[in-house]
Amino acid sequence: LDKAIMLDDKSGEFYFYRGIYSQLDGKVSKAISNYEYALSLDYKNQGLYRNYTNLLVNNNLSLKKALELINKAIELSPDIGANYQTKGNVLLMLIEPDKACNNYSKAIKNGYKLPNEINDALCKTNKSKDKYILLGDILFSMKKHPNAIKSYNIGIKNEKDSTRFYLNRGY
Repeated sequence: LDKAIMLDDKSGEFYFYRGIYSQLDGKVSKAISNYEYALSLDYKNQGLYRNYTNLLVNNNLSLKKALELINKAIELSPDIGANYQTKGNVLLMLIEPDKACNNYSKAIKNGYKLPNEINDALCKTNKSKDKYILLGDILFSMKKHPNAIKSYNIGIKNEKDSTRFYLNRGY
């Protein structure tokens, strides 16, 4: 907010920082309005795209738009690991574990150093077709229940005889 106060209130950067403040304050619709206004002013910033992506994913909003935004961040700054990490998170919600793992790998190659238990569990130790049950379990623990059900459904298609998939989907 301090940064936004120092900026011209007609700039995209101003609305970007206002959006960050609103996002941190838990005001989702206000953050979206500010981010959208910054974009309407043709403000191009990988941080804006990544923050907006995280806002959409964390609030179970449009994953399609989230993927478009994070792709713009990567296009603008292909050397920032956090952008690939964020794209991996979007792809998890879209039930694309292989693509998510690929992006987590790119994040690490581009200097992303924060711990990622999902990458460790899903990508490093699990190469089998039961990755969908594991992904479902991860999404379930994140309280992303509709996404977890989608992952379990794919797991059931791959292994129709696994009672664990049915049991977890039931939960």
